[in-house]
Amino acid sequence: MVNLLSPSEKKELLREHWLRFGIIVLCALFLLEILSVVYFTPAYYTLYLSTKGLEQNLSDLRSITPEGAKEAEADLALIKQQMALLKITEGVVDVPPSVLLQEIILQKPLGIDIASFSYVRTASAVNMQISGVALTQEDIFAFRRNVKANPRVLDFKYGGNYVTLKNDISFTATITFK
Repeated sequence: MVNLLSPSEKKELLREHWLRFGIIVLCALFLLEILSVVYFTPAYYTLYLSTKGLEQNLSDLRSITPEGAKEAEADLALIKQQMALLKITEGVVDVPPSVLLQEIILQKPLGIDIASFSYVRTASAVNMQISGVALTQEDIFAFRRNVKANPRVLDFKYGGNYVTLKNDISFTATITFK
């Protein structure tokens, strides 16, 4: 049937066909663009709100920041020095006496009663003197062995003559910590 048309009408019909096809292609592209806008709008909006929130936080932090930077640096240096003085070192010098006494008491056998203790702290060492009564010599020896097993203990010495006694032995011990 197309062959029955004149060449000018064929051209017109072909032009209309390509025009309609072009309009359909443009509509399809427009729909794809609309879909991409609909798809990416929530992400854009979320990023926009997050950026606004970060800008607000930054402006709040800037308003809090003191204007005298040199004064702030001097204050910070002073605070760091004070914190360095308070910092706990690894040595036994910083351990409270109650902790050391607890370690000693946990190591004593049942046959030993501790009556008193004294605590001396120097710049590099800690000494503790303990006096008490032991039921037997085995208790005294076990107490010394148990306390020396503690990695913090440097030396353990008994004072006096306890070796000749067999029971109810009064003793004095000096413990030096590392």
